Amino acid sequence: MKYKTAIEWLEDNLMVNPFSEKDFTNNVKIFKKAKKMEKQQMRECYENVFFNDSGSELKFEQYYNETYGKDA
Repeated sequence: MKYKTAIEWLEDNLMVNPFSEKDFTNNVKIFKKAKKMEKQQMRECYENVFFNDSGSELKFEQYYNETYGKDA
């Protein structure tokens, strides 16, 4: 099961009915930037090391990709 970040949830809920094509295009750019910022904040917060259910160490990229998906 992949979890959604707060930015992904917001994107899903705000992109349903954009006012215009221009608004939609602008929103896509904004959400892409917000996702990059959120990922960087998470990286800094968690100090790049996690542990999986069996106690094995995971690097941040592996943890993030397994939890949120590679393109999140």
